[in-house]
Amino acid sequence: EPKTAGPGEPKTAGPKKETDEPRMASSSRDGGSTVGFYLQMANEPKATLELIRSVRVHFPHAPLSVTSDAGSYDCSAACATYGCVFTREHTAAGMHGGGGVMEYVRRLKRAAGSAETEWIVLLEDDVRVERGVTRWPKKGIDGGGVQDWRWTAPLSKELLAEIARRNGGRAPSYKNYGLCGGAIVRASALASLPDDLPEEEMRLLQKMDDRFGMWNDVTLSALLMLGGHALEPWDDVKQGNHPAHATAFVHNDKRWYGVRMDAEDKKLCKPQDKV
Repeated sequence: EPKTAGPGEPKTAGPKKETDEPRMASSSRDGGSTVGFYLQMANEPKATLELIRSVRVHFPHAPLSVTSDAGSYDCSAACATYGCVFTREHTAAGMHGGGGVMEYVRRLKRAAGSAETEWIVLLEDDVRVERGVTRWPKKGIDGGGVQDWRWTAPLSKELLAEIARRNGGRAPSYKNYGLCGGAIVRASALASLPDDLPEEEMRLLQKMDDRFGMWNDVTLSALLMLGGHALEPWDDVKQGNHPAHATAFVHNDKRWYGVRMDAEDKKLCKPQDKV
């Protein structure tokens, strides 16, 4: 989950992006037309490389978009080698409670639009790919992630009440969030999200739950719920021992964090100031 810009982010799209290719081609093989991937890097280039490689082992033809945050690494050579689309961003967006989450939402929407797949899996540097997807979300569900109700506080009562109010009094089916690394979201649901929120609405929602607008997983989940999309934990991603069965994705695996790259890896991912 990459770091973010401050909460007072402008409503414009920001600096022009530097992208290897204008569009990702989808494939009907190995779920390529069904699932695509979006990876936002977080200054762990060895972990990024190993994640790209593991995606290609289990999803050799699926669309994969890799975004490098400001101050991070340029992995365009890795994407040229492994068949993904690399975009160098000049602003940070995304996590650790730093705000600026709507820029993350915009990037995610662009990646989903380019992939032209039914589903997008959200990747972070601490995700491990174990196999192909065998448990798709249930009918009527637009997204799901880890079973975070076991260790996180649910959305605030005020925000849950606002979600119900905007959906004709219907309370959300899931009261937590869980859309961190390894989560899956329906691309059409992502496309329905706003590119930004008016400052007044952002302040209102932040008063209801001060994590809104600051944390990727909370904000993305709440935006989807506010728009009437149903979420629930996904049976093909785990964190810790939950769920107990084998899954396609595992979150919070930091085995590659801080590991130095060898000479060949350094050719694939370079610090942006050395490109």
